[in-house]
Amino acid sequence: GLPERIIIILGGIKMTFLNTISVMSKKMGYIFKELFFMIRKHKFYFLSPLFIMLAVLSFLVFYIGPSIIVSFIYAGV
Repeated sequence: GLPERIIIILGGIKMTFLNTISVMSKKMGYIFKELFFMIRKHKFYFLSPLFIMLAVLSFLVFYIGPSIIVSFIYAGV
């Protein structure tokens, strides 16, 4: 299909669109796995909403770019 033909260069490695999505989802899963481990280990249950939001925001900034922060600022969030 069309998404398989799109070549994306990520970190100097040519990848197809579907491979890129797979790598991004694995990294996001690893980040959340470590996040929940830290919350359980140090008993930071009251800070978990903040940590989850920061993890999602950092993922979006890394893959979409700093323009995502500007959209949060303009939205008043």
